Amino acid sequence: MLSMLNAAPVDSLLVAGLVVFVIVRQFRWRGAEPDRILRFPLWITLVGLGWVIWNVVIGNHANVLTFGALTAELAVAALVGLAMGSLTEFRLLDGKRQYRLIPWAVSLWALLVVLRVGEFMMFASLALPVVTDTAGIMLALGFNRLVNALVVRGRVMTSGGLLQKDSLSVVAPDPSAKNARPGTKPTPDTPFRY
Repeated sequence: MLSMLNAAPVDSLLVAGLVVFVIVRQFRWRGAEPDRILRFPLWITLVGLGWVIWNVVIGNHANVLTFGALTAELAVAALVGLAMGSLTEFRLLDGKRQYRLIPWAVSLWALLVVLRVGEFMMFASLALPVVTDTAGIMLALGFNRLVNALVVRGRVMTSGGLLQKDSLSVVAPDPSAKNARPGTKPTPDTPFRY
């Protein structure tokens, strides 16, 4: 059994591992079934919210300033999530819709991390443990992913379930891809924009 002294570093390592997993996952092609898109982000958000509530119940100091700080952190996470959802690209592969975050949008993750570090330093100086512990990080990460998933799901749903020439930034295999050698077929992962 972990002692209270060992629990905080383990919590931090688990959340750091989750953040790395989520970042890597965003740049891989994934199925764009509307029902699946919300599952993982909703799970992370609920775990983070439950963890924050638990920290308040067990006696971590929470006041109006704490809830104001949490609201500010969630607003930042939501804005970055909106941007990430807008910078998502789609493709059809073997008749199935897929999506991923465009590669240069890794800068949004860097921005989110820098903002989180700045918020951590500010909230730590204000003695707001509920916001600065791993529960606050988990809640902000989950909320960011949930907002992103809602944007992506909305884009899929407004296309009528089909990927077509519209505002979706649709990508698909390009038979005339520049990286294709003469006499060879391009790989299915070679995207192009309509």
